Amino acid sequence: MNGPATGGRPPSLRRGGRIAPGRGWSEERLFFDGAEYFAAVEEAIAGARRSVDLEMYMFEPDVVGHRIAAALLEARRRGVRVRVLVDGAGSLRWRRAFGKEFRAAQIPFRVYHELPWDRLLRRREVGPARETLRDMVDQINRRDHRKLIIVDSEVAFVGSHNICDPQCGGVDDEPAWRDTSVRLRGDPVEELGESFGLVFSRRPFRRRLLGRRRHHTERGELTLVHTNLTRPMRGRARSEFIARLDRARERIWFTTGYFVPRPRLMQALARAAQRRVDVRLLVPLRSDIPFIPWVSTAFYRSALRSGARIWEYLPTILHAKTMIVDDWFTVGTTNLNHRSFVHDLELDVVITGSGATRELAGRFVGDLEVSHPVVSEAGSRHGPLRRLVGRILLSLRYWL
Repeated sequence: MNGPATGGRPPSLRRGGRIAPGRGWSEERLFFDGAEYFAAVEEAIAGARRSVDLEMYMFEPDVVGHRIAAALLEARRRGVRVRVLVDGAGSLRWRRAFGKEFRAAQIPFRVYHELPWDRLLRRREVGPARETLRDMVDQINRRDHRKLIIVDSEVAFVGSHNICDPQCGGVDDEPAWRDTSVRLRGDPVEELGESFGLVFSRRPFRRRLLGRRRHHTERGELTLVHTNLTRPMRGRARSEFIARLDRARERIWFTTGYFVPRPRLMQALARAAQRRVDVRLLVPLRSDIPFIPWVSTAFYRSALRSGARIWEYLPTILHAKTMIVDDWFTVGTTNLNHRSFVHDLELDVVITGSGATRELAGRFVGDLEVSHPVVSEAGSRHGPLRRLVGRILLSLRYWL
């Protein structure tokens, strides 16, 4: 098996790709600890001079949630423009907890694909629903899974940290979830801001994307911001991702909170392993959705037979989403499951700095050291009954 790469410049750069002049990151600060991450977010909001845009799948009215809400309200009192976008399923309690206060502070907020029964209960406020019942039911399965905070159009936070206590730690003496996020500065923050604006607006994505050259890179140019706002964009993203795996020569290292892969992904991983690429998958032993790891075990046999290697993370709930393919590194919100590739809005960024890439690769290796190596399907820490239930639930993987 080929030895893994150890960092340096992304292969896209070595093999003809490039970052457009002036379009790279000037800062890439990784966060693996929730307390440090939220402290940095609060500091950035406290220093905001012009604007704060926040887009979050989960924004809970708990200790961390109230801290971030207070920081946003204080920023608005200083005259900073604040906009908030939360998901209707992930942030189910947000409007009831914070809506009145944010409305009084004149902070515009949106709830992405509010659940039908919540919308019907608020009929007086929003007026007659324009969507048909079919549209409303369809929206239940299409979520905004992104986690993005932008301050003054200069600094951005992207990653897997939701705004909730479990991802900060200190809940029932449980350690914080294992997450990865990054603070970024540089010209591509502008592209992240445009992406936020597209989701925040209520007009159809397809119409708003027409003529926006920034969301289409020139031939050979390395894209640092990956979004999937429309169905065609999701299709291109899937094809480009599989093509990248097929070009891998040294390593494919994935950390994923939910491993319920589509067939094409499993086939690409098998092809890579058969080419003697170092394929390693770090998956949760415990998840915030308890049955997801059981479903994941249904894929262990074929992955292991192809030559891929699997580890189950032991210390706490694994929720991070990072990808290392040769020297191409991403941090973001995309899991290796149907939801991320078919249904949900996701956001990932490419990390290019040698210090940050070495740190991310080093953390992956460190995580393996505290994880259980799975040498066979029966060698999983999940017992036979859970594996059986997982196989039964596999029939629902389109929704997982």
